[in-house]
Amino acid sequence: MTEPHAWELRQHEKAQAAAAETVGRLARALAEWETELDYRREALGQIVADRHDRGARVLAAHQAGARMVFGGASGSPSTAEAAWPDVPADAVRVIADHIVQQPLWDAEETTALSAVSDLERRVHQTRRALNHWLAEAGTTDSPADSAPVGPIENGAVEQAEAAAVAVADHGPPAVQSPAAPFSTRLAELGRRVAGW
Repeated sequence: MTEPHAWELRQHEKAQAAAAETVGRLARALAEWETELDYRREALGQIVADRHDRGARVLAAHQAGARMVFGGASGSPSTAEAAWPDVPADAVRVIADHIVQQPLWDAEETTALSAVSDLERRVHQTRRALNHWLAEAGTTDSPADSAPVGPIENGAVEQAEAAAVAVADHGPPAVQSPAAPFSTRLAELGRRVAGW
């Protein structure tokens, strides 16, 4: 087998350098998204804990004699009232507050859950893309552990997300047969890298 030409070697080096740059963008984006995911999970956990606390207070208010009166089909708003005389005013107030605030609490929890789900999807896609581009760059060592903690450069997240989504949507490009000529495999790698 003949040795690859100097031009082929140069193109191979350029393709690997471009792949390594993509690896860097993906690693930095992954580190940032993982940090945000931790934050969003903690926030969601607090929202759920608050919901449980409210549920306990509502249950205690019901046991103290406060109750909710549903508006029914007429569209009238639900109200809180005492089920019997001498029910503590605080118990009725707990039910009244619950009626007013529950839609807002539900919306807040839904938004937080959606944010966590979206970030989990991004992290999964980016990890998949990072593993793919590590292989394209000819290394198995991820630079994610050494990625900067602070904000990353403008556009890097968007570029990394595009890389992640493309790999997730289409899968890694087909691997060339070992029998394929060196220059053919190199040209294919160059075309794929140029798209990033």
